[in-house]
Order: sequence, then structure tokens, then C-alpha cells
Amino acid sequence: MDARFCVLLFSGGVSTSLLAAKIPGRNVQGILRRLVAGVARDIDALPERMEDRVHAIRVQMKKFRAVLRLAEPALKRGAFAKSDKLARGLKDHFGSARDDDVQAELLLDLLDKDEAAATAAALGLQCRNPGREPDTASARENCSALASLVDQFQLDELAGGEVVEAWLGSYRGSRRAMRACRKETGDDLIFHEWRKRVKTFLYQSATIGPPLDRFVPQADRLASVLGSQHDLAILTARLAARLAGSNAERAALAKKKLVARRALVMGGRLFADKPSAVRGKAELP
Repeated sequence: MDARFCVLLFSGGVSTSLLAAKIPGRNVQGILRRLVAGVARDIDALPERMEDRVHAIRVQMKKFRAVLRLAEPALKRGAFAKSDKLARGLKDHFGSARDDDVQAELLLDLLDKDEAAATAAALGLQCRNPGREPDTASARENCSALASLVDQFQLDELAGGEVVEAWLGSYRGSRRAMRACRKETGDDLIFHEWRKRVKTFLYQSATIGPPLDRFVPQADRLASVLGSQHDLAILTARLAARLAGSNAERAALAKKKLVARRALVMGGRLFADKPSAVRGKAELP
């Protein structure tokens, strides 16, 4: 970040101070450019290190969408919507083929080897083909279109207060989603929504840097636990459809509840303060 992003560190909580009057919009724009450029390089390098590059593309586009929300106040509605759609399309174009492998690994964690193998066979879990290259022609075209859109952004006057307000909105949304999960602890869709919001909050906190990156370690761990809850939710749905009442379903449901409770405890620590209190402690603009 810019040298003006000096911070004063105090003890406890999120007690830091932003001394800059504005967060340069050009920095946000530069981050967006680098993310798109990274995706372009990974697409051009396929099929070498296929699995790693596909994962990198998806993560970079998730980060892009999170950072784009920080710039939304300075963007025309059409530019934001089109850019977000292109980024989401690029992420989905390289849709992860890891689900079956993850489900098989979960079964091995829940059951003995023989029962896990039998359950995987009953569910029809298939091994992915890591050597199969996805169609990249349209992805290259969409990546180029996204790069052109980002170049046209006019973010020089994007104020620091606007960026932080967008970040606080993500904090607020994550906190609200957590409360919804507490009321409906068995609703996987609500937990999935919380997971998406936490990941957006995580990527934004890491992007803005000091002092807000102090949230990153906790948010990263929470996102990981919510990812496990999501994987277990997929598994329990498949088991309910094909092996309802089985030992595997009971074990998966029990583990999912345990993971959900852990996520709520972690979330309670991370999002303990109201957004107004976070603003006050951090002396945000």
C-alpha cells in the first residue's frame, strides 16, 4: 500500500488508527489489474500443472469479486455488474472437479476403509481426470474483456472512507449471516451464505492491509471451518438421497453439527463487536 498508510498500534482489540485521509483508488485498481493478469497467465500456461492453475484461477476471481466490492461506490452500476458477471463466469468456467475426491476423503475420515469404499461406490463417486484441459478460448476472451473494463475504471478519487465503509458492510453482512446461522443451525444454505460473506470479508481485509489485515488469521481459519461444513453438507445430501438411515449418513450428520458449532464459536469471537464499535476502536474515517 501507499506510504501514507501509516498506522499506530495500540494494545487489545482492533485498536489501530488509519492516519491517511484517503485510500488511493489507483491502488485498488492496480490490485484488480494484477488479479486479472494473473488469471490470464494461468490460462495461457494450461494444461501444465492443471490442478494448481485451475485452483489459482478460481481463487483469483473470488478475490477479484471481493475487491471489486470495495470499488463499487466509485463505479457506474453497469460497469460493476458487468465486471462482476465476467469474474463469476471465469470462476465457474473452471469449476472445481474436486467434489468427488473431497467426498471420498470425508468418508475415509468418518468410516473404516472398507465401509468408506463401499459407500463411495454406492454414491457413484468418480475420480476426476486431472489431465483433461478445459476449453480456454472463451475464457481468454472473457479475461481480455475483463481487463479492458478494469482499465476503464476511474478510481483516482475513491475515498478511503468509502473503501472502509464497504469493508464495514462486509463485516456487518458476515455478522448478520452468523446470527441467522445461530437461529437455523441445521440450514446448510444459510451456512453457505455465511461462508461466502466470510470469504469476501477475508479477501477484503487482506487487500486493504494494515490495520484491517489483523482480522485475516481469524477469518481465514473460520472460512476453512465453514468450507468443511459445506463439504459435509454436500456429502449428507448425497447420503440422504441414496443411503438414508445408513451408518455413513449418521456419522456425516454428527460431524456436520460438530463443525457447525465450532464455526459459530469462532465466528462469535471474530464478529463480537458491532460495526460501530469496530469503527470507533480502529478510529476509522
